[in-house]
Amino acid sequence: MSPAARARTVHRGVAFGASGREYLAFLAAPYCGDSLTPYLVVTTRATGTGRWEPLIRVTTKTWKYGFDDAAARRVDARSGRVYLAWTRSLSKAEATTVVSSSSDDGKTWSAATPVSTSLQHPHHATLAVAPDGDVYVAGIDAKLGVWIARSIDGAKTFAPPKAAAQLRANPAAGCALTAGEPLPKEVSSVRRPRPGDQRRPGSRVCRIRRRGREPDAPTSMP
Repeated sequence: MSPAARARTVHRGVAFGASGREYLAFLAAPYCGDSLTPYLVVTTRATGTGRWEPLIRVTTKTWKYGFDDAAARRVDARSGRVYLAWTRSLSKAEATTVVSSSSDDGKTWSAATPVSTSLQHPHHATLAVAPDGDVYVAGIDAKLGVWIARSIDGAKTFAPPKAAAQLRANPAAGCALTAGEPLPKEVSSVRRPRPGDQRRPGSRVCRIRRRGREPDAPTSMP
C-alpha cells in the first residue's frame, strides 16, 4: 500500500498517517459507567508495534451535561494534519457536528468548529480528505437527509451543506432528547399518559410535529 493510500485508510477506529503513525479516537468518561457526559480522547503511536501515548482530551465541554459522540477521523496524506468530526452537545437545546484538527501528531487540537448552523440535529458524521487537501464532511440531519459539506481552508470554514440524498425513515427527525428534554422546536404538546401508552413510571408523553406534518406517535419522556 502506498503512503498516500495508507493515510486515507481507517481500520477499526484507527487512522493511519503516511509515515505509518496510527491515530485512535474514542470516548472516555469521568468514571466507569458514565454514559451521560462522555468526551472525546485521542492517542497515537509511531508504529503498529509501538506503545500508545498518553490520552489527549480533544476539547472541554461547553455546559454541565455536555457530551461528545461518534467520532470520525482522517489524515491528510500531504500535510500529515489529522482531522476529527463528531457530534457535540453545545447546550441543553443544541447538539451539532463539529470538526477539529491537529498538526502536531495529536498533541494539541484546534477549537471544535461547527460545520454549519443550518443543520438540524446532525449526526453520524464521516470524513474524507481529497488529494488536494480539501476536507469533506458528510452525515445525516432532519432537514436535508444525507448531506455533505466541503472546506477548502483546512476545515476552518465550510461551504453550506448540500443534500446528497433523501433518507427514508430518517432517525434524525425523532424526539431528540438533550438532558432528558425534547428540543424546544420539536414539542407541539405535552399531555398526561393515557392507558396503552408505552412509558416508564412517572413519565410524560410528548408529541412531535415535523415540518408541518401531523404529530408522530407519542414518545415517552422522563
